This record gives sequence, structure tokens and C-alpha cells, in this order.
Amino acid sequence: MIYTLSESKTSEPIWLLCFTHLLVLVLLLFPIWSVDIVPMPDLPSHLARIHVLANVDSNSVLADMYEAHWEALPNLALDLFILAAAKIFSLSVAAKLFISLGVLLWMTGTAWLHSVLSRQRSFIPLFAGLFVVNASFSFGFLNFFFASGIAIVGIAAWVATSKWGPVSRLTCFALIAILAYFSHIMGFLILAAGIMGFELGRELAEERLCAKRIFTRLALASIPLIPVVALYALLVPRGVNAGVIQFAEFLPSFRRIKYSADLIFKEPYKLALGCVAALCALGLVTRSLAIDRRMWPILIGLGLAALLAPVKAMTGAGVHIRLPGVVSCLTVASLRDYSGRTMKTVVIAVVLALMIYRTFVTSEAWMKYDREYSELARAIEMIEPASKIFLAQPNPRSQSEKAALMTYSHYLDLISVQRSIFTTLVFAWPGQHPLRTRGNYREISSNSAYEGIPPPLEKLQVLAEGDPEGSM
Repeated sequence: MIYTLSESKTSEPIWLLCFTHLLVLVLLLFPIWSVDIVPMPDLPSHLARIHVLANVDSNSVLADMYEAHWEALPNLALDLFILAAAKIFSLSVAAKLFISLGVLLWMTGTAWLHSVLSRQRSFIPLFAGLFVVNASFSFGFLNFFFASGIAIVGIAAWVATSKWGPVSRLTCFALIAILAYFSHIMGFLILAAGIMGFELGRELAEERLCAKRIFTRLALASIPLIPVVALYALLVPRGVNAGVIQFAEFLPSFRRIKYSADLIFKEPYKLALGCVAALCALGLVTRSLAIDRRMWPILIGLGLAALLAPVKAMTGAGVHIRLPGVVSCLTVASLRDYSGRTMKTVVIAVVLALMIYRTFVTSEAWMKYDREYSELARAIEMIEPASKIFLAQPNPRSQSEKAALMTYSHYLDLISVQRSIFTTLVFAWPGQHPLRTRGNYREISSNSAYEGIPPPLEKLQVLAEGDPEGSM
């Protein structure tokens, strides 16, 4: 049920809010800074590409394999940030700074949006800590993660600047939209949905609807989005398989809800989601929580998109796991807290207990991967520089095992490229990354997410037996 909001109750003490929010942020960041390379399946291959971009002009071996190919791609945040930061820090530290900044954007954006919607200081945004580390984060979809953080902050800023003059407001948000777009195109789409949805929600919350006023409001809100639409139409390159869209679970699958808090490595997401769902249901039934009516169009629109999103679209995979975390944080920001002191104490205790538990489990798993990465690095050091290697993996028996194997294989991409050894799986895909393979290497390297997973070991056996057709 959706409730109309009245004036807020007494806000919480600012010192207690700052302490609890800071504690949640520390718990989110601790696993990231407890390891050398954060064990996200895609991250090492991204770092391999950035290592090549940083060294291709000075390394003749790499220059024979790769060339920089800078374009107006809607997927550049990670490359630009780490290339700049790597002038001061190592690649791994620069990556952790980027990930930490993304976490800060998600948490800050959710807290700010909640504050400007409800006009109260509350512990409710603490729940966002359970959804920031979601499935897209865990897989290492970092451009999307960063751009989504920009979008959440942008939606909060749009609500907060409703009394600004139209010229300054629309100019500012045109720049924010461009920033979100070049970070990742889905970040721009989330921002656009948030701005348009909020303006529609403001009208629907009125007692008397006016179609002309709705049209005028939406038309004005769309103005800062026009430059990005023009950029996409004029400049975006068309990559390999640009027209491919593949659906799985075409009918709405509520199993996708788990992606809002699902970590690959031993994540107790069922406990987290169960506790949050129980507390929210109790709050809504007892009317100690309410949902801001102005956010209803955003939550419905992005919620349906999360349930219906394809698994693969254009050159990207895992599209269906990206939106649930965003929808969850926006839902948290939309909640209004009418609970009493006892309920607030329970909320703080539950969130902090879940965060501490998840931090411990995640840190333990990631440190294990970090030790195994060191063993792989020592093994690669035995291979001659400028060699060519072919990666394969055992057949995974589960999704978590598949993700773990991908993490190992892409880590080999990173440490191999650092020794000027060519591998076929470095992320250098036309239309998606600012790096291309050269000459004959282009024929054997992966060109999209569909080719970015190592083949099973059985195919190596077939090749060894001299039957290349049987390996296809």
C-alpha cells in the first residue's frame, strides 16, 4: 500500500546517524582493501586492458599485439579513471579507489535521496548497505556500477534542485547525463528513468490530474537528456554482434530478486533478503513505514525492467543481473520512517549484524582467492616473456564454480599481459573498449562477451588428438 506523506517526525541525532552510516561504509570497504586484486571475475581482464593502454607505446611486443582505439564509447569510466590514477598508484590500488568511489556514490546517493524525499534524518538508508554489494558488483561490471552510482546521486540532485531556475538546472543536468552516459550507457538510462519517473510521480501525487501539465513537465524534464541522445545517434560505434539480444526466463522471474544482494563467493544473501523483507513488510503493515508516492513510477518502471531484462544485449552479457540492486536502493530511499524507538533499535541491530556477518564471510573468501592468485603469478613467471598461451578450464558444476573459474582465467589475463604474453580473452572488444587486437591476433581473440569464457579442457584434448573440427 502507498501512503501520502505528512510532515516528518523528529529526526535522529546527527552524531548517531553519522556514526552508523560511517560504520556501514567501513564494513563495505574493508573486504576491498584487505586484498591485492579484488576477486571479481571481470576485473583482472579490465586491468589487463588498461595495462596495455598504459604501456603499448613503450612496449614493442605489446604494440605488435594491440593498439589503442579511442572512441566516444558509453563505457569509459574505468579506463579513464585508472589510467589517470595509475600515474600515482599501482593498478590494483587505482582499481580499489575506483570501486570505493562507486560504493560511496551508491551509499551517499541513497541517503541523500531519502533525505530530500522525506525531509528527515533516518536510519532507513542503512539498508542500502545490504544492496550496494550486489550481483553486478560481484561479477565486476564496474563501469555499470559506477554509472549507476552517478545515476542515484543524479536522481537525488534532481529532487533537491526543484526550486532552481530552469536554465541553470537543465544545464547542470545535461552535464550529469553526459557523465553518466560516458561511464556506462545503462547509467544514463537509469538517470533518465529517474528524472522522468519522478516528474510523472509528482503529477500523479496531486489530487487533480492535468494531462497538459503532465506533458509540459515531462517535456521540460527531457531537455537535459537530448544532448546524450544526439551523441549516441551520431558517435557511438557499432560493435560485433551489436544487434544480438538473448532472453532467458522471458516470463518475469522473481528469482532475479536475489541479484540485488547476491555475492558469488559464499554470500548469505538469503538471510539478508529475508530479514529486510520481513522488516519492510512489518513496517508497511503497521504503517510505521510508507513509500513516497512520487517514486512509484520509477520503482514500477525499473522493477519491470529488472524482471524482463535480457541476459545478453549488444556486446554485453549479464544484463539481467544489473538492475535489481539499483531498484532495491531506490526503494530504500523511497521509504518514510514512522517507527518508534524500539523499531529503530531493531533496524540498526539487524543491519549492522548482517553487515558484520557479510564482511567477515566476504573477506575470508576474498583473502583465499588472493593467496591463490599469488600462486598463479609465480607459475606465470616460469613462462618466457612474449609467449602465446591458450586458456581452458574444467566444466563448472555450478554458477558459483563457473564464476570462480572465470576469476582465475581472467587473473591469468592480467599477469600474462604484464609479462607481454598474449592471451585470447583480454577485453578488447569493438564497440565496447578502447583497445583492439592487431593483425592475425584479431582472428583468434575474443570479440564479445559471448566469446569471453575459456573453453572446457575437453576441447584441448580434442585439439591434441588432431581433430580441430571436433573442438568447435
